[in-house]
Amino acid sequence: MFIDVLTEEGTILAKVLKHDESTYTIRYLTFKNGYYRYEPSCEISVESISGFYEDTQTEESLGYTKVGTNKFTLEDDEYEPSEEDYSTDDSTSLSSSSSSPNNSDID
Repeated sequence: MFIDVLTEEGTILAKVLKHDESTYTIRYLTFKNGYYRYEPSCEISVESISGFYEDTQTEESLGYTKVGTNKFTLEDDEYEPSEEDYSTDDSTSLSSSSSSPNNSDID
């Protein structure tokens, strides 16, 4: 399942790994170095969620094309990445209630 999460940087798409009544364990799908990539997993509070997608939605049905291990492109003519999107700085700060590293790839 996918959700939209409200962060300090704006609304970011995330894949839900698991959830309970008050928290969700997710992986943000962020744009870096020309591709969308999943970030390590983290927990967020339910209050951070700004939207839900149908359970049947996949990366492909949302317009993303897998082009490599943890690399996606988006077919969206309206999206124009800013210079910050091409930054090689990996210190992107995404707001979450706690973080636990998990670098496994999502297929």
